[in-house]
Amino acid sequence: MTEFLSRKRPIAWANQLNAEIDNSLESILRDSAPWQGPYDLGDGLAGLTVYAVERMPRPSARRLLIGLLDRFEETCERRGGGIVWRSRADWVVPRARARLTKVPTGQRASTGRVGRTGYRLTYPDWNLGVANGMAGVIGALGAIHVAGVATERTRRLLEGVVQWLLGQKLGDSTSYFPGLIREGESPSPARTAWCYGDPGVASAILMAARAVGNAVWKREAVRIGLCAARRPASQTGVVDAGLCHGSAGLGHVFHRLYRATNEPRFGRASRLWFTHTLAQRRSGRPLGGFLAWNEGYSRPPLWRSLPGFIRGVSGITLALLAAVDQTEPEWDRVMLLSIKEAKQEVRSDTV
Repeated sequence: MTEFLSRKRPIAWANQLNAEIDNSLESILRDSAPWQGPYDLGDGLAGLTVYAVERMPRPSARRLLIGLLDRFEETCERRGGGIVWRSRADWVVPRARARLTKVPTGQRASTGRVGRTGYRLTYPDWNLGVANGMAGVIGALGAIHVAGVATERTRRLLEGVVQWLLGQKLGDSTSYFPGLIREGESPSPARTAWCYGDPGVASAILMAARAVGNAVWKREAVRIGLCAARRPASQTGVVDAGLCHGSAGLGHVFHRLYRATNEPRFGRASRLWFTHTLAQRRSGRPLGGFLAWNEGYSRPPLWRSLPGFIRGVSGITLALLAAVDQTEPEWDRVMLLSIKEAKQEVRSDTV
């Protein structure tokens, strides 16, 4: 955040502070071998990539991005002709563990740990979401490519992970992608959201398409996004307004897809979800009257006022402002939604 703000108005201490962060991250990436941490946007390598890209073109940022690419390559696996990153149960924060599937220890379970109750808490083998999975890696690799760092390496990784992800399409006519996959189990369609599901996947693949100039990926991204735009609201799983998995988040994602493609159906979907967002305001409640559904996050009440960015009213406000202002909403780079296009010849030979 300090890096972003200091570009708008110089902050004297910002560069010194972030230089210390650069040094610390370089040390962690260099000395922590093999890498045991998450790879995702929320807590891992993809999230660190967002920071390092903001620090470009400093030499320390370039070194960070090279180190992050080393870790992405170190932790990926070849599967089904593509490239994947496997999830691990020990990455899950304690408050989320209660939401994992419980399987008797005598039965087969995916990666997980045995609890006191005699059940094994299972975690998905593969996560397809932007917030915690491989769609986020696609967006992060696209950002590295646009930054001009190790472009052949990023292209190779992108081609592998996009190929695998597109191979996970479901036959459901209202939703293409699952959010999570457990080996040996049939996947089901994800909710419709930025964090998981077709809108986030569409944005990530479009970002990659524009980064490397791949027309086939762009067409796929538009097709996936339009599937999400057609999905009836009653089937989306949307219950509140936050950016992560609420109506304002969908309004903003479709708004960004519209600005990137000029496809009018994205514009209509964006207006529909922003209308839904405004209808959720409750008069007399704090923070503009927007409440977040809190089940699975912390103790009751189930509905509460949240001031924060990803689930609260700060993010809702930014999305609403972006909807009525022609200024580029650069704040959404942290969500991998600033879909940049590299200055290079368009390729259409890689599926």
